[in-house]
Amino acid sequence: MKRGIAGSMSWSPGSIGNQASLHLHQSLGFVVTAQMPQVGTHFGRWLDLTFMQLQLDERTGTGRDWMNQSLTLAFLIAAGIGLVVQNTLMARITQTSSTILIAMLLNSLVGIVLFVSILWFKQGMAGFGELVSSVRWWTLIPGLLGSFFVFASISGYQNVGAATTIAVLVASQLIGGLVLDIFRSHGVPLRALFGPICGAILLVVGAWLVARRSF
Repeated sequence: MKRGIAGSMSWSPGSIGNQASLHLHQSLGFVVTAQMPQVGTHFGRWLDLTFMQLQLDERTGTGRDWMNQSLTLAFLIAAGIGLVVQNTLMARITQTSSTILIAMLLNSLVGIVLFVSILWFKQGMAGFGELVSSVRWWTLIPGLLGSFFVFASISGYQNVGAATTIAVLVASQLIGGLVLDIFRSHGVPLRALFGPICGAILLVVGAWLVARRSF
């Protein structure tokens, strides 16, 4: 190392290559003096590479993508656990009611009140105008399918148990999703589909092992 302008340190090749890395070393508690010819050479190089990677991630958005993926994964895990709790409670409501429709209506009413309130606070009457103008016959299909999914889930929890219901639902969803992805992805080589297809087959086998005791 050689002493540079205004007493600052200019680093030789193989050590820290820019002033930002020097500040990073100092902020981490490394005392940089002329009596320290190397600031832990291997660790210093690793620290430089890490800092450069962080700068690259900031430019390319890689760090944000990683955060988004992690957050999405956390949401999916929470949704899976929440679905088990939801269906368990709805099955319990059904046991104390004369019909399964009571539980399904309670489930739908809570969602309607929640989303209507959010839409009102965010967009006011304009949001309801957009809602009315967006209604088409095919836009009602997701609601029908969602209601059928809730009905099938509650029936499954009551008649065959939670594990069997989840196993069959997950396996069928994976098969349907895989078929949809295959139709959407044009020109994908069969070699790239080998792994997902094998995974789907293994999941179906696992679902059968879980569900066979109930049928």
